[in-house]
Amino acid sequence: MPEIALEIEDSHERCQCDRDSDDVYRYFQSVFKLVDTNKDGYISVRELKEFLDANEHANVPEKIVKVVYRKFDANKDQKLELDEFLDMLTDDDFKSAFGKVAQGILKFVAPSKTGPGRGHLILQRTITNTGMYEKQIKWNVYQLGLASIALLQVVLFYVNRSLITGTKDKGGLYDALKFDPCRKLQVYRYISYIFVHSSEVHLYGNVVVQVLIGVPLEMVHSWRMMVIYFGGGVAGAVMHSVCSRGVGLIGSSGAVYSFYTAHISAVIMNWREMINPAMHLLIFGIIVLFECVYKMLTSDSDHWRNVGYFSHLGGALTGLLLGVLVLRNLRETEREKLLWHACCVALGLLALVLVFLDVCLPTDCVVVEASNMSYS
Repeated sequence: MPEIALEIEDSHERCQCDRDSDDVYRYFQSVFKLVDTNKDGYISVRELKEFLDANEHANVPEKIVKVVYRKFDANKDQKLELDEFLDMLTDDDFKSAFGKVAQGILKFVAPSKTGPGRGHLILQRTITNTGMYEKQIKWNVYQLGLASIALLQVVLFYVNRSLITGTKDKGGLYDALKFDPCRKLQVYRYISYIFVHSSEVHLYGNVVVQVLIGVPLEMVHSWRMMVIYFGGGVAGAVMHSVCSRGVGLIGSSGAVYSFYTAHISAVIMNWREMINPAMHLLIFGIIVLFECVYKMLTSDSDHWRNVGYFSHLGGALTGLLLGVLVLRNLRETEREKLLWHACCVALGLLALVLVFLDVCLPTDCVVVEASNMSYS
């Protein structure tokens, strides 16, 4: 590569993309800002070297960097301005010498088939399957939050079962962690209820889906999925408390349902960055169908009468709105910025209304037995 780079000729034709395509110009502006690490509006020799080293995955000799720098420093002020940087990136000799830079940065730019003259460039709008999203999938030890929660839920279920002493006894952990509408001042119950379940069917129906949907999302979005999970759990309890006054609640379905809609948020916000976003939605749909069929085949009519549908709704709404706000958006567009602000307002209003109603509406606190309990 050094020998090739030194053969870059001094003469070059100025790229017309700054005048012919606003999209291309804005794209190169974003690249320029990434290279301009000290944000002074210029690119120094050091910044150019760091840029080339990072993209070529090699230690480019400083002598070569200076040759490139001098060639494209048109006004000889020892600073690369945006237009000069743009000329460099689109120069044929530069692209030949630094192929990985061209492949990584210029893959979104192509010659116009209808534009006037040589050098006319456009931003390719057909590039939607870039694979950027899939490249973010990483497995790290610290990304075991959801799997750890699932394991904890299983352990607590069997520990609680061992504490049961009679036919009417539900276990010490059950009583300590369930959401009880008569004990709302014990605010921890708005989240602790997700750690107790009524049966193995109830437990594993939630845990399996939690792992199947949550862990893959966690491999891309990391700690943000924990925010979604607990946010959905709290929202599920509040929605249930508002709409099913005087009825207790156990189970993690409210939190799990937040994953369903958070997955939709992730696809919407990263549609162009996914190799096959439709396949993501298809797999998601299959998992949702599996859970519905599983619960229909393993639950009796009494169970369905006690399902906490409002907690599911609260978790799903929160997952959709909060997912747009906190999940990673790899390449944000103007429309996505508007969507972000709209979801922020919607989530804030939803939270204010639910909390206000939960505090102000009267609650029938006679007694909360197992027969007056919803399963989420």
